[in-house]
Formats: sequence, C-alpha cells, structure tokens
Amino acid sequence: ELYCHFNNLTSLELLNNTYLNWLRCSNNMINSINYNSQLLTYIHCANNQLQYLNFSNNTLLYYLNIAGNQFNTLDLSNNFSINYIFAENNNLSSCNVRNNNNTSISIFKSTNNPLLECIEVDNISYSSNSNSWLKDSWSNYSTNCSLTGCTDSLACDYNPQAWIDDGSCD
Repeated sequence: ELYCHFNNLTSLELLNNTYLNWLRCSNNMINSINYNSQLLTYIHCANNQLQYLNFSNNTLLYYLNIAGNQFNTLDLSNNFSINYIFAENNNLSSCNVRNNNNTSISIFKSTNNPLLECIEVDNISYSSNSNSWLKDSWSNYSTNCSLTGCTDSLACDYNPQAWIDDGSCD
C-alpha cells in the first residue's frame, strides 16, 4: 500500500512495485504515474494534474477516484470488478464503463465534465434509473458511443441512436 496524499508531488514512478494493490495519492500536483501492478484494487488520485492513466490491466480494480483532474478519456471496459467510480470535475469527452458488469457498480459520478455527451454502458435503462449513477444533464447513456449516422432530428433518415454525424442526412 502507498499513501502519499497532500504533498507537492508532481510524478510517481512505481514500476518496481508489482505487488502494489492500494494507491492513495490525492491532493498533489501529479501529472504522471508510471506503474505496472496488475494487483491494484484501489486507486484514489483525485485533485491532481493527471490527463490519462491506462486501467486495462487492472481487472481487480474495484475503487477508482480520479475526480478533479484533467482526464480526457476514461476506459473501464476491462475492469469487471469495479464498484465505485468518481470521475467528476475533469475534461472527459469519452467515457466507457461497458464492462458486462454495470449492475455491480454501486456509485458512478461523472458530473462537471462539459464535453462528455455520451457514456458507454451495458444497459441504458439500468444506468438511467439508478439513483447512484450521477451525470451531467447533457450527458447521455448509450451501448455504443461510436455509432455513426444522421444526427439531425429534422432529417428523414435521422438515427436517434447515432452519436457521430457521418454526413448521411437527407
């Protein structure tokens, strides 16, 4: 376990810590974390300067707090054990939590992400009706945020499922 919150750290180099399973480094000025532990179950790195972390090898991860950073994308599609996701106050424009286990997510927060229009999920109805899933009013849930088609609601070939306009509107 590593606790190094409330310091003036700007980076963390943890490549030799392959047995690390708990990381709490919030409230620093960290802009990069290098790690390769696949045993991480808990990551709390809120209120830093982080723009991206790759969580694809962290299949045991159940708690993630990246709130108050500068993340543009968040992909948790390989994180089948995730239960808590705090991703508010970032610059997210892409968020994928479609991991075939969304009903296990106890808390999901993505508020205050002005560019986040689509959140990819397993089940739109479940995510929309859960009181513990919080998002901005302009964000919507979809099972495929990369679906292309006509996004003009006045066009005859309008596709309400499409998120990316492919120029096909008539």
